[in-house]
Amino acid sequence: MTYYRETQRTGLWVYLLLLAVGLASVYIPLYASLSEGKSMTLELLSGPIFALATLPLVLNLLCLRTEVQRDRLYMRLGWLFPMMWRRIPLAAIVSVEVIRYRPLRDAGGWGYRWGRYQGRRCWYYSMRGNRGVLVVTGDNKQHVVGSQNPEALAQALQTALDKAGRGRA
Repeated sequence: MTYYRETQRTGLWVYLLLLAVGLASVYIPLYASLSEGKSMTLELLSGPIFALATLPLVLNLLCLRTEVQRDRLYMRLGWLFPMMWRRIPLAAIVSVEVIRYRPLRDAGGWGYRWGRYQGRRCWYYSMRGNRGVLVVTGDNKQHVVGSQNPEALAQALQTALDKAGRGRA
């Protein structure tokens, strides 16, 4: 049973910027060499081939899926295929709190990060925004899960904990 599901993507401007950089890295070298009368060589094509090959991999990283399932909190970074995933069993969760954090200052940006929250080491799973849920586990580890609707995420976690017999976290 799934209590909550959210898919976060970066803003449209990030996709457009990556597309522009990818196209420029293909077009500029080809245009420059062809305008000078050089023939197509593997050396000349290696840059554009590399750019075209890595663009789907980079685009894949711009999606974070969060699910509260019957027995765990599950986060997955990756749209087509998972590049990172983390499962936190509900049995390990001690507390859940809706927070506002500073992604650039606390974690160095968005994505799967290691940083600090209120002076303590913390894992960050975020894609956009500055709101999320602080999940503290029994081994005293902190996890900040970014969300566009952190109140619903926290409520779903609390409901799953209640149904699992874990009471108020």
